[in-house]
Amino acid sequence: MQKIIMGTVSLMFSITAASVMLSAAPVPVEGGSAEEKAAGMTWSFTPDPSLPNVLIIGDSISIGYTLWVREQLKGVANVYRPLEKNGIKPLNCGDTARGLSQLDAWIGTNIFRVIHFNFGLHDLKYLDAKGQYVPPDKGTQVAPPEKYEKNLRDLVVRLQKTGAILVWGSTTPVPDDSPGRVKGDELVYNAIAKKVMEENGVIIDDLLAALGDRIGELQKPNNVHFTDEGSKVLAASVAASINLALKRPWTAPSAPPAPVLASSYTLEKPVQVSVKNATYITAAIIMPQAIAFKPGLVIEVKAELECDVDPSGFSVQICSADGKMSTLPLKNYGKTKSAAGRFEIPEKPMPHPSAKNRETWSDLDTIRELRVYFTLPAKADAVITVTSLRFGPAQ
Repeated sequence: MQKIIMGTVSLMFSITAASVMLSAAPVPVEGGSAEEKAAGMTWSFTPDPSLPNVLIIGDSISIGYTLWVREQLKGVANVYRPLEKNGIKPLNCGDTARGLSQLDAWIGTNIFRVIHFNFGLHDLKYLDAKGQYVPPDKGTQVAPPEKYEKNLRDLVVRLQKTGAILVWGSTTPVPDDSPGRVKGDELVYNAIAKKVMEENGVIIDDLLAALGDRIGELQKPNNVHFTDEGSKVLAASVAASINLALKRPWTAPSAPPAPVLASSYTLEKPVQVSVKNATYITAAIIMPQAIAFKPGLVIEVKAELECDVDPSGFSVQICSADGKMSTLPLKNYGKTKSAAGRFEIPEKPMPHPSAKNRETWSDLDTIRELRVYFTLPAKADAVITVTSLRFGPAQ
């Protein structure tokens, strides 16, 4: 494959805004998970306004027990969980970094009395540069213990601002020969979580203890996921912990908290995406916190494209915390092998340079996600690597 490199030249142009609903790149569905059969279940419901609202945040393990919890708390609480943007399928909340980036969207304008949450199995897993599950010696851990602890602390701070009573669900077991994970790592991560939760007065729902000595019976072979009976056992523990939290004194906040905005962001490590037999390729970077979108903000990005054909187009898209998207359009470069990667928000909104009467970017106030996007003139295999990204004041 030949390599096409984006240079760091400076261009001045404006953004055109279009309102669309966006969600973060989905967490791949693992074999044996509850997500595989979730499509045939009913996830949306009509809440009872006389009951308190409860939110469950977690990965596919929580998808497996959410509906059982809802059934057990029928007439006691309205049990919510994040859904895909179509409102039909449950959303896998993934790792702590994804939680930090999407928490504002999951909470929205709702006021929850209790939030039951877990992150862990997607933090301790090992992935290669293409996002495939691999043994530890062939990949990188998504969030090593020190990073996991920092992310958890940041998540607790943000969740406490909701005014909800918080319940932490411990991470469930990693069995032998589980792809991309190491048996025993969950104990290390649970010890970290226990320390963080106890320091912050968060209720701990010990799901490991709930499974007891029946783990081999309730968990699928060589798989982190559970049988239906296993999910029911977990649901009983989750429902009991939520019931306990609902008995605590609580004063409803007058309004949901405003999102905490960052003023800068720097990509810590490259992001790589590959496609096969496709006519476009895009790499998405989700910010741990939304960035304040204001004049003078500079966006600098570098990426490399490996492909047997030259790209026919290139663009960078910015997505706001409330789901709006704006495209930073570059001219069609055709067979040119380089493209610009520095953008500065002007003091005043400017119209799109290629057409009259288009919307400007003036209705955006945050940036939550950035996408680098190449179009290809014909179907081809391609790899895109975003090597650096910076948001911040001009340097």
